[in-house]
Amino acid sequence: MRVRIKFSKFDTMRFIGHLDVVRYFQRLLRRSGLPVKYTEGYHPHQIMSFAQPLGLGLTSDGEYLDTEFDKEIPPDLIAEKMRSVLSHGFDIRSAFRLADREVNKKIVTSMSLISRAVYLLILKDGDGEGAKKHIPVEKLKEILGKEKLNIVKKTKKGEKEIDLKEYIYETYYSGDGLETLEEIYVSNHSTPVVNKKMLLDGSIHAPEFCAGEYLIVSLSAGSETNISPDLFMESAFADAGIRLSKNDFRIHRVELYGSTPEESVPLCLIP
Repeated sequence: MRVRIKFSKFDTMRFIGHLDVVRYFQRLLRRSGLPVKYTEGYHPHQIMSFAQPLGLGLTSDGEYLDTEFDKEIPPDLIAEKMRSVLSHGFDIRSAFRLADREVNKKIVTSMSLISRAVYLLILKDGDGEGAKKHIPVEKLKEILGKEKLNIVKKTKKGEKEIDLKEYIYETYYSGDGLETLEEIYVSNHSTPVVNKKMLLDGSIHAPEFCAGEYLIVSLSAGSETNISPDLFMESAFADAGIRLSKNDFRIHRVELYGSTPEESVPLCLIP
């Protein structure tokens, strides 16, 4: 039985790296008593894969873990058993059964499906009494209105020049006259990714939501071309002579999207 688990990472857990998250969930599944499936051979390990590592210091409500069990278990029971041994800073949002899909005799994982990610960027207040930062929105709109935005992106194979504009799908700003985040739609405007009620009642864990200006950006993600939110900020604003980095924002990953033949949809909606 293949299962995809959606979880949140928030509060102080944002300071632990991806490898520690992997080890944590390995122990969590053992403590839960769930019949996790192991690989065969001399050094068996749990069959487990994560959609996309989250950067250190970032929080998220759109993290995904794929795993397998030796027998059929109701997804709600899987989520319940995992929550019973969970530490503060993680939250199991849902669990759902996956279809046995293969491409070229390989199991289709969430990592192979990812096409974009949606981030909530909340501007921090300035240092010192009375200091107040602002997102230079007009400059940002001017930058994004250009025909091209060529930057040099570092990859494992070296450096390459790309047009950043091709990988920025949508942007929204808190001052754009939107009454609530329920009005904000991404990915072909078909699925609302976040709404204000969810943020305020704790259903999702976006930090300091009401404390300042924010941007919501939909960026290319996955193995082919991954655009991190800090690369977006540093490159876009640097083009206008403005120095902003990830240290100026609280960054919260709202959702990961995968591609289907028709459109991009949240990973939790892809069977």
